[in-house]
Amino acid sequence: MTRKGKMIKNLVRITIFMVVLFTVAGNPAGLWGQIKTKAAMDRNQPIQVDSDRLDAYNSKRMVVFSGNVVAIQGARTIHADRLTIYYKDDKKTSAGSLFSGDSYGNIEKMEAKGNVVITDGERVATGDDALFEQDAQKITMTGN
Repeated sequence: MTRKGKMIKNLVRITIFMVVLFTVAGNPAGLWGQIKTKAAMDRNQPIQVDSDRLDAYNSKRMVVFSGNVVAIQGARTIHADRLTIYYKDDKKTSAGSLFSGDSYGNIEKMEAKGNVVITDGERVATGDDALFEQDAQKITMTGN
């Protein structure tokens, strides 16, 4: 590949990265002529997860959903090949109680892997992997 071809390829990658960054992070002031507020992940809303398989590991404080995973929390929807949910070290929380009652706030983080698509209203972000940090209210996407 020529040097010019490599430069164009890198420019395309940077452009795609910036589009994903602004899509996930919200609309910076004035970027499209108006200010939109970023929707926060509401840790008090229930998470509905559909998948082909579910494996729960109480000793590791995690639940693994695999195969055609669709997770919905409020206005946010996550599609992925695999979703691992880690919950905080709380004696009252177990994998079985994680999705019932008051345990939604006990989620520490969620890792989505493989063909990740996140939609939040009209915003869409895609990538190979995503990490959701519940307390920090932060999503980090990596890969294509």
